Amino acid sequence: MLHLQCHFGQDTLSFLRLGAETVVGVDYSSASIEAASRLAAEMGYSERAKFVCFSVLTLLDCAELRDQRFDLVITNEGVLGWLSDLHEWSHVVKHYLDPVQGIFYIFEFHPFARVLDGGEDNLEFTYPYFPTKTPVEHDSPETYAEQAVPLKNRKDYEWFHPVGEIINVLLHVGLRLKFLHEYPFSTFDQLPGVRRVEGADRRYVFEDEKKRRAIPLMFSILACVG
Repeated sequence: MLHLQCHFGQDTLSFLRLGAETVVGVDYSSASIEAASRLAAEMGYSERAKFVCFSVLTLLDCAELRDQRFDLVITNEGVLGWLSDLHEWSHVVKHYLDPVQGIFYIFEFHPFARVLDGGEDNLEFTYPYFPTKTPVEHDSPETYAEQAVPLKNRKDYEWFHPVGEIINVLLHVGLRLKFLHEYPFSTFDQLPGVRRVEGADRRYVFEDEKKRRAIPLMFSILACVG
């Protein structure tokens, strides 16, 4: 399995516990890759897990990986907004899939939910749904991973990719779409009014039923070669 934009590798290593024979995680952050490698060693997975520091958009140039093919390529939760060019991304996905039985899977925050912001009782259309030529700049005083720690480098940049663009770039490189699912729940309290459901593993939903029935929070796509 190849995990694109793996961050510090926790999700990557979980696939070993679910039965994967070997996993490879890729992320452009050297600090994340170092943390992932340490975690793999601590869990006794050093021989079955490898982590590579590389940008996903230029991964075709990675000498360490470019001749390998994988049964499964995945990416998940908060990844596409960091990418400026989904056409390059889709070519990377296709290149690393096994040409006979390769499967691609993405589980991601829904682009429609990404356009909303504001307070719990007054969500507004704040960000674009359709792609823009330049990214949207955010001032982020804290990180989602540790909100109590203030950031010194507060600027980050986000690109917006609608569902149609995501599907079309995968079709363009010859992948066959198996399903597209949209979900009223999230793995993160991404918007005001979204709360964790008691007893549900990592699921967050709008408390307001009207919003819960109207706003998709996540989506998944499964595509395969051939």
